[in-house]
Amino acid sequence: DNPLTALIPKLDGVDPDDAFSTVPYEKGFSLVYHLQDVAGGAKAFDPWFRSYIEKYAGKTVTSEEFKAHYLATFESKVDTSVIDWNKWFFSAGLVDWEH
Repeated sequence: DNPLTALIPKLDGVDPDDAFSTVPYEKGFSLVYHLQDVAGGAKAFDPWFRSYIEKYAGKTVTSEEFKAHYLATFESKVDTSVIDWNKWFFSAGLVDWEH
């Protein structure tokens, strides 16, 4: 697996043109879908997602800010320990998960 397919790739000394891949887009979609599943489905997830968009519209957001915003809402409501954030953020390639 290409290390540039991580959601948070190490880009030191890498030409940005060499870093483009569709894998992070598919992986990002899969992460959001997984987060929705962990939250309890669309009914629970959609209001959070709207609040995220409202809070960060037009701003740059780090992965850690995204994670913190999610956990602030769901950590006390559902078992968020099933989310392997490091694997999603730093591993190469797609992540296998069950839904």
